[in-house]
Amino acid sequence: LAIGRAALERAVELSEGLDGQWTHEKDVHHMRIFSRLMDGMRFPLVKGVVDVSGSELAKSFANDKQDATACAVREIFCFSISCFANQLMDKMKGDDTLLETWGDADVGACLLH
Repeated sequence: LAIGRAALERAVELSEGLDGQWTHEKDVHHMRIFSRLMDGMRFPLVKGVVDVSGSELAKSFANDKQDATACAVREIFCFSISCFANQLMDKMKGDDTLLETWGDADVGACLLH
């Protein structure tokens, strides 16, 4: 339990970037892309940050019974867990490389290898 809690705390520290070691790389549509070098890692960590207003969340996720923010967080969490589970089940999933993207900010396509 202590190991899991420590790992979760470290993940939160890394994702929030409180140590100031994240470098802004570029903007892709509505997402800001950051990277960070890690000791012992061949490639840097990469994260994307999207700021979404409450009215945008309400438009996309709200229903009569639940808060829009809670709905959005649930959807993002489920998607993340699904991707992680797919990587565990199919070892080739972790080797995906983004080759190209097309489209506008809201609708687009990407080519993965």
